[in-house]
Amino acid sequence: MKKLTLLLIAILLVAVTTKAQEEEQTTPKTIEPAKMTLTFEPGYLFMSGLKLNFSYNMGKGNWIVVSPVFYGAVRDTSNYIYERDRSYHKLIGYGLELGHKVFLFHEYYNNRAKGFYFKYDFKYTYFNIKKTLTTDFVNPDGSYSQRPGTENTHISKVGGDIILGLQLSVQEKIFFDFYTGVGIRYSTFDSNTSTAYQYNQNVWDFGYTGIVPVFGVRVGVAL
Repeated sequence: MKKLTLLLIAILLVAVTTKAQEEEQTTPKTIEPAKMTLTFEPGYLFMSGLKLNFSYNMGKGNWIVVSPVFYGAVRDTSNYIYERDRSYHKLIGYGLELGHKVFLFHEYYNNRAKGFYFKYDFKYTYFNIKKTLTTDFVNPDGSYSQRPGTENTHISKVGGDIILGLQLSVQEKIFFDFYTGVGIRYSTFDSNTSTAYQYNQNVWDFGYTGIVPVFGVRVGVAL
């Protein structure tokens, strides 16, 4: 009897364990809402920049986004740059962007990183651009020559964006963020030369003023 009882207990334990394992495999895994995400924008590297986006979950699909950005580059100063050229020898910049992101569908409210969203933001960026250049000079005899000089330009830029985006999960915590939209920029200049307008010739210039397209991809992780 004792042996039979022990055998029945062993069979019961095996049955309970097996059922528990089956339930664990068939029960969907609950994903806790992310409290924060961190994304990196590779596109800024092409402009000697680094931008990080810290997004904080405020609940019901609302996220507050804080995005610091930094710029820095040093180039060979032995090559002079013509004064109207947009190139530079030294670049330093920094800025801050504050945004509000809203996911558009309820089923995505508590998902870590997936779904369509709408976002608007406001931003400020400062640049200090220096270059050793050549300037045209009129000699006393009326002939022209070029002389070396140094241009030091300070740019302050404000603006805002309206964006539609889509976040797609790669793994539970890793995702891609594709976005597109439109923005507006307004820049002011302080320079020791009269050619600062060179940085306001197209939408990709550091000191552009006007309407700009906004698009890109971010790589992120949910924390």
